[in-house]
Amino acid sequence: MRIRMIGAPMDLGADRRGVDIGTSAIRYADINDRLRTLGHSVKDMGNLLIPQPESQPLGNPKLKYLEPIVRVSEELANIVTSILQEGEFPLILGGDHSIALGSI
Repeated sequence: MRIRMIGAPMDLGADRRGVDIGTSAIRYADINDRLRTLGHSVKDMGNLLIPQPESQPLGNPKLKYLEPIVRVSEELANIVTSILQEGEFPLILGGDHSIALGSI
């Protein structure tokens, strides 16, 4: 399988900071080599640029950081669509659960 890996170090949707380091931790654990050992080809596309919570207005406390989350999700959705159209498998590394918006 041809896999394209995208990092989405998003923590805008989380109540606590820190989940944004998940992309680095997964890469540090040699996911590329492990997938290649299983017979897959892997191309790491790097990380999306995610704004830091401190640089964004909170907005509605029940829908915090909605605008930047939607922006990043739309960008991720476009990338995922492009990868699928090329017959490859998108592997999204996160981040908090809000990245699901751009991956399904």
